[in-house]
Amino acid sequence: MDKFSHHNRNLGSRRQARILVLLLVFTLTFPSSAWSEQAIDSLVITNMDTTNFPTIRLQVLARDASGRQLQDLPIEALSITENGEQQTITSVEPVDGGVRLAVVIDPGDGSFVTGVTLTEIHRKVLEDMEQFAVGRPWMIEGTDEVIMLSQEGTTTFTIAEKTSDPMTLMHSLTSYVPPVGAAVEALNHGDYTRAALLAGLKELRLSRPGYTDLAEAVLLYTPGMRADLTDVAEEAIALGIPIHIIFMRANLLLYWSDALRPLAEVTGGEFHIFTAQSADPEPLFDSITSTRTQHIITYETRLAASAEREVMLSTPGGVTTTAQYTIDLQPPQVEIVAPLEGSISRTALSSDQGAVDAEPLFATIAADVFWPDGRPREITQARLLVNGVASGQAQVIGDQIEIAWDLRTYANKETLLVSLEVEV
Repeated sequence: MDKFSHHNRNLGSRRQARILVLLLVFTLTFPSSAWSEQAIDSLVITNMDTTNFPTIRLQVLARDASGRQLQDLPIEALSITENGEQQTITSVEPVDGGVRLAVVIDPGDGSFVTGVTLTEIHRKVLEDMEQFAVGRPWMIEGTDEVIMLSQEGTTTFTIAEKTSDPMTLMHSLTSYVPPVGAAVEALNHGDYTRAALLAGLKELRLSRPGYTDLAEAVLLYTPGMRADLTDVAEEAIALGIPIHIIFMRANLLLYWSDALRPLAEVTGGEFHIFTAQSADPEPLFDSITSTRTQHIITYETRLAASAEREVMLSTPGGVTTTAQYTIDLQPPQVEIVAPLEGSISRTALSSDQGAVDAEPLFATIAADVFWPDGRPREITQARLLVNGVASGQAQVIGDQIEIAWDLRTYANKETLLVSLEVEV
């Protein structure tokens, strides 16, 4: 109760509390878009779907300044234009965009030096990849891609070409027999490991379709080596590819990892030590596959003409990415389905009735709209033209049109040219 005993101090505390509340309200209300602008450092359109035109779907890879993929992409942080005309984004949804992983078996400085053979490393990789590809699994068939390499001394052997099929991957890995006596001792410390890592980075770079379309990573299994790998780190950073390392040592002579641990850290990867007490790869697999998130951005284009279109996705902070698509739109075809006859007869009930009272007073004109290009669009307007003069507005329901045609002004037998005009 002592803190409330002085009334003046109490009042001051209340004012401060109110000010703090107001500051918190302002802090929580306004900076969401500003935070998003700062968080989004790069955008890449990895896929575009125009099959449901005018609904356009962009698959987008978004990264922060550290190169990590963003799990959240706020709709208010984005804008889209087509040929410079602003479009309205209707939704942004996360999707598994896939990860491209190069798994590399490395003998380190050689079995004579490290006491660990390629066969032992292969056994561990086989066990881990069975979990990754077909066990839990982490690998998504048809989405993720895995490349498998083995550094057999001075030669880099491809165990498995890039594949999205877990069973193909495991068949290749199971069939592989590490050569006995290979990679016993590197001529220079680090030669084998450097060659293995550069080969893995090269495979990932060559697998790109000209841009970074998937999350990428190198996973290196190694018993260690003692050399400077600055050149490898620079290559990985330039490509934006993290290097994850599983350090395989029966004994914890950690000086064998002096160059490997910082290599993982500076490239955005993780360093794990494999021992009998710590052999679970699941946390690392969770980390690798958590980066596969991309986003589907959906919008409705307002441009209705055939044209080549440049789509620009941007943030208020100046981050932009572009893509192009060409659309060939054919005009819709309209078929009048009612009345089926080519003539309409009006009948007066008595000789006293004029044309205004003759039946029917109105004729219902019904039509179906077809899309020769297979791209249904919104019908913005339909009009009935009689001898070229607009004679009624239509009710449009999907691809069907109905118009009530006022016949009361027609008293005598007439031949009329009736047509239906549709605008999209």
